[in-house]
Amino acid sequence: MRAIVENSAELTGQLRIPASKSFTHRALLVAGLISGGTIYHPLDSEDNRATQEILPRFGSRLREMDSSLEIVAADRPGITTDRLEVGESGTLLRFLLPLCSVLPGPERVRIVGRGTLKKRSNVELVRAFRQNDLELSGTGDDHTVPICCYPGQSVSDRIIRISARTTSQLVSGWLIALATIGGGTVEVSGQLVSKPYVDMTVELLQRAGITIEAAETGQYRVERTAVKPLDYTVPGDYSSAAFHIVGGLLTAGTVRLDGLQPDDLQADRKLLKLLQKLGAKINWINRNTSNPGLELTGPFRPPPFTFDAGDCPDLVPVLA
Repeated sequence: MRAIVENSAELTGQLRIPASKSFTHRALLVAGLISGGTIYHPLDSEDNRATQEILPRFGSRLREMDSSLEIVAADRPGITTDRLEVGESGTLLRFLLPLCSVLPGPERVRIVGRGTLKKRSNVELVRAFRQNDLELSGTGDDHTVPICCYPGQSVSDRIIRISARTTSQLVSGWLIALATIGGGTVEVSGQLVSKPYVDMTVELLQRAGITIEAAETGQYRVERTAVKPLDYTVPGDYSSAAFHIVGGLLTAGTVRLDGLQPDDLQADRKLLKLLQKLGAKINWINRNTSNPGLELTGPFRPPPFTFDAGDCPDLVPVLA
């Protein structure tokens, strides 16, 4: 393939940003395992499709509409198969490990993947489970997929202690798993990397009626109280929007982006605060309505800056 790229002095127009993959993953699992409900504008990506196809293996029922997904959660979720396919989604893998350890199911469940996921080490994940006296094993010294889980392991009346210095996804996975079985406590030791992604999980669980108490000690206490359907519109993805935001500001013209939420918990929303601090012209149109628009006016020449991308590594390429 040959691609010709030409410089443009101006970008002008209006565009709807694709939905957030991270929020879509979480909304599907919370509705599918806990509350049921309707998810509006979910992202249709390979990773999210893998999550959607997993849900019936836990007893959920789904009906696809034009721009929404109606979900009925099982009264008593359990694993109905001994093999689960996650594709190349590392996020889905980490979300499933706690679920496949504590929910009822067959004696052993193999979680399989493909592509790059088959080469990723899961040593730290396996170590985290074994330190909590939970059985889990991967393939080879690196514990790559397939990974074997052993359903029905009890975690009642004890605290799940994990380190989240490399990924926060296991914390989110445990929050969802504990909410599914009725409650429990997770304690995070050390620094919690990418905390905004845990905040996203907490927000969706709370929308579904799950009570979560977060303490300064790093403990998350989960209690299943008055569960209610999760009727949720997935917001636009700030990671995808970042390139349009920067492109609209670096060139002359005015660009409007729809689908984003001004008070979103996504870590990549920090891009807007940085650009505004540097002097970029950014304005919200219809901010307090159900369909706000982000208006960007260029050209803008940013001065030198320093930015901590520890919670939002996806921003590094576009900032560079």
